[in-house]
Amino acid sequence: MYQKRAIPAGMMIGLAGLLNLYLGGGVPGALAFGLGLLTVCVLQLDLFTGKMRLALEKKISIKELIIVFLGNFVGILIVGYLGTALSSNDTLIENAKSIM
Repeated sequence: MYQKRAIPAGMMIGLAGLLNLYLGGGVPGALAFGLGLLTVCVLQLDLFTGKMRLALEKKISIKELIIVFLGNFVGILIVGYLGTALSSNDTLIENAKSIM
């Protein structure tokens, strides 16, 4: 059950992070990341950070928490790979360096 909502959640956060890098951070990047989080909430997807509280309250098991974590990780990897594979310029690298 969790893996079906965890991978898209990771993809939304990955997409928000990638858009943040394309925009060069700052206020536009923060708005893009906020939009990604809002999308996760509206679509009721499962993020590790949200499920961590439930695990602390013992409302979900550690196994379910690990499934959500791995699903988020897979979703972020998919978007990261596609974003870098489709990028034909050094915008991402330069913006990441300037943000760091």
